[in-house]
Amino acid sequence: MASKCESEGAVQAGVHANPDSTVHNLQNTIASLVSHVQSLRATNQHLVSRLSHVTDENRQLLNALDHVTHPQSDCSEQGFDAFCVIGSDGLVQEMSEGLLHLLGYHRENVVGMMHFTHMLTPETLRPFVDLLRTLVPEADSAVLELAVVNKDRQGVPMRVNARARPNDAAGNAQGFRLSLKDLTEIRELQARCRQLQKREAIGPFLGGIAHDFNNIL
Repeated sequence: MASKCESEGAVQAGVHANPDSTVHNLQNTIASLVSHVQSLRATNQHLVSRLSHVTDENRQLLNALDHVTHPQSDCSEQGFDAFCVIGSDGLVQEMSEGLLHLLGYHRENVVGMMHFTHMLTPETLRPFVDLLRTLVPEADSAVLELAVVNKDRQGVPMRVNARARPNDAAGNAQGFRLSLKDLTEIRELQARCRQLQKREAIGPFLGGIAHDFNNIL
């Protein structure tokens, strides 16, 4: 008991003996806490700003997608930027310069030489052929999305508007005209939009944490 009292007395004596040191330590502690609080506030503000940026960026992407994706309900050729003509024998009779450039083909190797099935993947060949069989000359066309194969045998996502060409004077089929639109940019925008939507989905949760934390600060 006496030893404990002596120890407490020594501590108190030390405190009273070095009041300046104690105040200095407290000042350092307070300064450190203030610095941490300021740092946390800055982090909180950055988080709120970042969440706002994600929301704005997602809105811009949605607007961009709305601008480049218009439904072809009337099956018109408006909005398509390339074309290809397929004969009744399945050979390519004509291909626009834009499509040749996009797919990396040379005209001399395509026109009158390439069968249209060479431009399709195994997965899209059957649906595309089935679609062509349903088309009636001088009637409405049909639109579908599929991968068109380039010279490197890689699929390019495209929207295709297929229309049966008018029969000749003898009533013979004259093949089909395909109008095409490259969907690569749209697919990239959609992928970015999905990523932003995932990040935006946690926005309310993080925003609530940031708000509560700001109140604590």
